[in-house]
Amino acid sequence: MNLPPLHDFSLMLLINAALLLGLTQLLDLLLARRGIDWSGRPGWLTGLGLGLIGLLLMQTTAVFTPGILIDARYVLLSLSGLFLGPLPSLIATLMLASFRAWLGGDAALTGVIAIFGAWLLGLLWRRRYVSQFERLTWRSLLGLGLAVHLLMLALMLLMPWALAWQTLREISLPVLLIHPPLTLVLGLLLQERWQRQIDLTQLREREQRYHGLFDNNHAMMLIIDPDKGRILDANPAATAYYGWSLEQLRGMRITDINCLSAEQIQQEMAKARRAERQYFEFQHRRADGSVRDVEVFSGVIPLQGKDYLYSIIHDVSARKQAQAELLALQEQRHREQAEALRQQLQAQQRLELALEEAEQGNAELQRFNRAMVGRELEMIRLKQEVNQLSQELGHAEPYDLSFAESAKTEGAAPGDQPR
Repeated sequence: MNLPPLHDFSLMLLINAALLLGLTQLLDLLLARRGIDWSGRPGWLTGLGLGLIGLLLMQTTAVFTPGILIDARYVLLSLSGLFLGPLPSLIATLMLASFRAWLGGDAALTGVIAIFGAWLLGLLWRRRYVSQFERLTWRSLLGLGLAVHLLMLALMLLMPWALAWQTLREISLPVLLIHPPLTLVLGLLLQERWQRQIDLTQLREREQRYHGLFDNNHAMMLIIDPDKGRILDANPAATAYYGWSLEQLRGMRITDINCLSAEQIQQEMAKARRAERQYFEFQHRRADGSVRDVEVFSGVIPLQGKDYLYSIIHDVSARKQAQAELLALQEQRHREQAEALRQQLQAQQRLELALEEAEQGNAELQRFNRAMVGRELEMIRLKQEVNQLSQELGHAEPYDLSFAESAKTEGAAPGDQPR
């Protein structure tokens, strides 16, 4: 039996391995251009593509002897079982197993069983790492490659002993030096592609959420370049509010809307960019020339590697007008209250003045009464003295003072009556 030189056989294995790397990258590119995410929802089309790659590998196989074909199909099937799951890898497995059985030869049964074995080992690895391929280490991938190809070499023992021994002695070292590292390299590429696809899916979901919030929001929203003041984008609510079309707004600068000076606007945008301030109150000009009071909530949003200002705008003109009317009413009420208080103080002052005048009049009346009472008492005393002198002279009393005694008890002092 004529055997190929070891270096020729190893070279064929390397060429076959390079072909596998190139074809898998080509398949990834073709599916991506058709918008098919093989890593997210692998199906029959991906399985068919893998099967075709495997058939091409078997057409450029390293032939050790007639009927003993060594190529990278086991790397392909084990990694497809690991990363793509049962359905696409099973389709590829059935295609390659059928083709290998059709080729026949001494190692046909070994080849068919090894094909199914590589597929099953890939699924076994998948059970541990499914949906968590970021946990895959280079040791795990290298271990898968070693397990698959040690199984393939062990299945060589199904051939006649002499042929099996000679085959194992010649191909074991090249196979184990090339195919497990190939499994590692291709596995790392697929892992990186899987992670990149997850990142891309998450990015698309974030963009969809952003566009949903941006386009369907009833609040006015603008995206502004803080360096040039150019309006990058506006949502439908903003175009309806300002009265300009989206194309017109995208060709405008914020200075065309904001009533502040360009220098003041630049200062305010710098504050928002540095997150020193997020709430602003401005006056914005609309397409019809009207000026409205607005409040703006502004923050930084990264887009295409650059920071832009994401501004949410609310018209507060009605609120400002209501606040002004309320302030005017409050000022009027304060004026009315001050006037009422002034009038109350004036009335109080007039009352106090009247009371003071009344007290003064009462005091004058009391002094007059005291003066009059004193005069009457003095007259009674003088009359009493006259009456007493008249008695001493033997004359009758000229004055009747009997009322004085009764006045002491009754509190009255009727006029005197001369006899």
